[in-house]
This record gives sequence, C-alpha cells and structure tokens, in this order.
Amino acid sequence: MQWTVNNQQLSCSFPSSPTALGDGRFQQSCQLVFRAAERSMLKPYTCTVTHSSTKMILKTVLHSTGCREPALPSAYIQPPSLKELFMNKSASVMCKTSLANASINWTMDGELVDLGAVRMEQLNGSTWLQSWLQVNLSEWNSTETVRCQIKSDLAENVLGISPKNGSLKAPTIYLLSPSSEEICRNQNLTLHCAVKDFYPGEVSIWWQEKTAQTEVDILADDENHNCDHNSQQCSVISKLEVSRSRWILGTSYSCLVAHLSSEGIIARSVNVQTESWHCSVLGINPCSIRDDSMDDYSELDDAQCVWTTVSTFIALFLITLFYSGFVTFIKVK
Repeated sequence: MQWTVNNQQLSCSFPSSPTALGDGRFQQSCQLVFRAAERSMLKPYTCTVTHSSTKMILKTVLHSTGCREPALPSAYIQPPSLKELFMNKSASVMCKTSLANASINWTMDGELVDLGAVRMEQLNGSTWLQSWLQVNLSEWNSTETVRCQIKSDLAENVLGISPKNGSLKAPTIYLLSPSSEEICRNQNLTLHCAVKDFYPGEVSIWWQEKTAQTEVDILADDENHNCDHNSQQCSVISKLEVSRSRWILGTSYSCLVAHLSSEGIIARSVNVQTESWHCSVLGINPCSIRDDSMDDYSELDDAQCVWTTVSTFIALFLITLFYSGFVTFIKVK
C-alpha cells in the first residue's frame, strides 16, 4: 500500500500489519499524515493497493476541498434616512445580525441608551435579528458616534457609525430644465438636479410633482454619486424623466435635498412658466398637446391656449405692420 501525491510516491506514515477478521478475510490500513497548509493546495491524493497473490491493483483518489475558516456571523449598521429625519424630525438607526440568539445594546458617545424595537426576520432561509434605535434630528446632529453592541455565546461584535464624518459643507443645488429643442422634439423630457460641493457624502434626494390639485413625491430615474474624501467634496446628479404633455400643461417639478449641513430641506422648483421657449418655428402648437389623464384640463385651459395663440398672431401682425410702415417711410423720404 502506498500514497501518490502530485506523481510523487509516499510511504505510509503509520504502516500496519494485516489483521485477521475471523471469516478468512484480512484488513490492513495505511495512514498518511500531512500539514494543514498542504491540504489547502487542493491537490489529489491517490491510495494504491497491490495484492501480490491475485496481482490485483486498486486505486482510490481523494480530492482535497481545502481548509476554510468558519464563516463569521454577518452584521451591519444602517444610518437613518435623512429624508425621514428632516420631514418627521426623527428616524431609526438599524442594527442587523445573523446571530439569532444574540443581545443588542446601543450607545451614543459611550452612553448606554434605551434599546429600541427588536424583531426576528426570515430572509433567504436565514434568521436575522434586527434592532432599531429611534433618534431625533437634534440628537443625530450633536452625536459623534453611535454604536451597536452585539453579544452572544458564539461571538461579540461592535459596529459604529459617525454622523459627522469630517467637516460639514452645505450643498450647492442647480435644477436644469429641458432645452427648447428637447421640448419641441421629444415626447419625454429629462430634468437634471445637480447637487455639488457638499460633505459628508450622506444625502437624500427626491423629486416632487405638483399640479393644481395634487402634490406627489416621486423617485429619481437615475443618480450618479461621486465623492472625493481627500478634498471633502461630493456631488450627485439626479435625473427625472417626465412627459412633455404634463410639462407643457404647467406641472411643476421640485428637487428636494436633505443634508446634515442644512437646518431644513432645500428645494429647487421649475415648470414651463419659468422657462423661455417657443415651438411654433418647429411646427408644434403647445395648445394641441393634451394629457387625457389630467383632470384639471378644463375649458379655462382651452381658453388660455386660444388666447396664447391669438396673442401670438396679434404680436406678429403688429410687428409686420410696424416694419411695413417703417420701410414705406424710408422709401418716401
């Protein structure tokens, strides 16, 4: 009996003599001892048995699966939503662990605080333990570090989060409306909200659509977030796609930003009345565009559109009349 590893023949580490089983059969073992570091190399081990009487050769191959460290329990801490914190003046910090039988304690700047709500959750076949710590806006702004302490018989873990990670820099916000060409040529328009030069990078951005009757919060279609921690400057560009019909009918859109450097929510708004454009040169009549899903499109809107068209023609007529008179005056003179 012998072992073969990487085409190298090895003798038994602890050879044994054949042992009679009592029924005419015998057994013999051959053990191979190796270092744990060698097992992690994922190489095959071949045991070869040669029986001299029958001239039979038997081979068995064992494949190493490597040595893996036991997986550590998963745990993470999640800061509160700045949108919820600014709008409701309070929000929850969440601590989550896969140690179902653990205990969770909270500290703020080293001081033990009351435990928030705790519940068990089943996720993808695994059991998670979650805890929430309720904080208000003033507490969150004045606290240096919030820690979640997780203890169990298997492990102990401390997770921390710092609301003020560096100096506070207020954001500069630009709300860019669609260009005249985009309004006149495309059925869907894109609004851009550029939030620049703020720090730290935690920021909440959402959009709001406002008509005469409703005011609805809507999520952005896309966000591009960049942060330079060396210069402590971050920027986000949030995009929102809207229909041209709702835009032309006067729906207002606002970009709202919540950041710890500000005492409240910062808003920038835009609608068709804040922009200067005209589609008549491209063959589009704004009054012919209507969104049937809007209930506020009434006879008054029709009258306003008619007056817009009439006033345009009156202005063009007066300009033509003035120009003709001026030319006639020059010729007579």
